[in-house]
Amino acid sequence: MSLIGAYLATLSGAGGGGGTVVVLADASVDDANSGSAEASYSLTTTGDVFATTTLNGAIDIGDWISPNSAAPGSYEARADVVSGSVTGSATGSWLALTTTRTWTLALSSPGISSARLTVSIRLSGTTLTSATVDLAAQVEPDFGGGGEIP
Repeated sequence: MSLIGAYLATLSGAGGGGGTVVVLADASVDDANSGSAEASYSLTTTGDVFATTTLNGAIDIGDWISPNSAAPGSYEARADVVSGSVTGSATGSWLALTTTRTWTLALSSPGISSARLTVSIRLSGTTLTSATVDLAAQVEPDFGGGGEIP
């Protein structure tokens, strides 16, 4: 749902009612590291959206609901795998947001891996918003010595 769509949904009483706006933005979470790399996307019980990487830790990249005090309510989230594979919260099923939901792409040997998800949020059987989430992990080979890649 676009921001304009979210605004119109709020005006018409949809999106949770009472001025509540539920919206997800497309996101890309990338991690590059030596040894292992991990990229995660989370929807929290407090209404926040986090991107987590081995390199940068957890970063708040926005809210899935505004005001946050309306979270978690009876909202549910679903992640459908478009490509690649992820671990963490189940995919392909609606899950209550009374628990933080996290989808992770991890890599522990040299190489590059990626996954694409469609993440959606619904209330009372009505999907309110969806976004594309790209996760990528790159593990650089360890050549020993100074830690630099030649």
